[in-house]
Amino acid sequence: MYKTKSYTSSWLYRWILLCTAPSLALTLTLPATGTMGTPNSALLQRYPPKPIQPPSSNPRADNSHSPPLSYPPQAFQTRAHYIPDRPAMNIPSIFLNLLNIAYLNAPYGFRKTWQGMQEPEALPGYHVSVIFGPSTQDPTATMSNRFVMWGLWEAAIAIYRDRIFTPCVVTFYWHKDPVGGLILQTGDQTLLVAAKDDANPGEEDTITPTNLTTAAPITEAPSSSLQAPDLRILYEFGTHTLSSLDLFLAAFPVFSLVAEKGVDFQCEALSQHGYDTPHRVGFAITAVKDAQGNVKLKYGHVREAVKETVFGAVERKMWRNMRFRVVLDGEVIARGEWGSG
Repeated sequence: MYKTKSYTSSWLYRWILLCTAPSLALTLTLPATGTMGTPNSALLQRYPPKPIQPPSSNPRADNSHSPPLSYPPQAFQTRAHYIPDRPAMNIPSIFLNLLNIAYLNAPYGFRKTWQGMQEPEALPGYHVSVIFGPSTQDPTATMSNRFVMWGLWEAAIAIYRDRIFTPCVVTFYWHKDPVGGLILQTGDQTLLVAAKDDANPGEEDTITPTNLTTAAPITEAPSSSLQAPDLRILYEFGTHTLSSLDLFLAAFPVFSLVAEKGVDFQCEALSQHGYDTPHRVGFAITAVKDAQGNVKLKYGHVREAVKETVFGAVERKMWRNMRFRVVLDGEVIARGEWGSG
């Protein structure tokens, strides 16, 4: 689904120069009043910019809890460059589009490499797009998918932590050498509606398309043997409030783990917490053995469970704890939940 473009110079820094040069400034237009421009108009005043962290500084140091599974190694670092004087993007749209790339790339595993700058990827109706690729002047250069998976996660953490929601370039470093990065920018605008985020009163509104099921389909990446004729994720909402952004942050490490393990590999149990925040959210899933004691749950099923429950919460504007079942050919093969604490 991705197409490769050839560039004669470093695409990351060409994009920075293009956005910062007064004579070449890109036009990034937010929708008129009544759409997503309204809740975002005062975001930069609500969240004063914080100093950009140098590559040697890592947001993982702020997490006092045990490191989540598949956490990026300390040799992997990121640095966010926020483009000045640009309109703020819709906050949930930022995280959902980053999360969508993580979902799409997870089946490729850690050994997949991407050559050159990739085509922009965007969920229709979210007004944000993501581009990623290697950071080099050589158009034939490649970047490992593990860097993409880790970088998406850390980019989301950096944006959450810095509270800066303008278009940005996030550079990836491996042993302090730049290996690639991503661009987060505005995309096509469509009609959006606002929904209150109950876990963050007084903060930004949560914006969702009027019909997520048809407006924001998530396409499949590579095929695998887990493509079942009847795979269903059945979920229900509880009464405890969750933060929408913390729910998104907790999904990234699960997709990263799926990429590391492989979608066709067996999963007996998984427990994962997101970034350390006041509304910290966790994900857990446990396989249900059949009558012969076999485990049918695979990491590909876990990937689908995360996507269905997170985007189901977005579609229904329900920010509550969830319990779910993974049903394969009419048989419950796993149970799981999303919760806080």
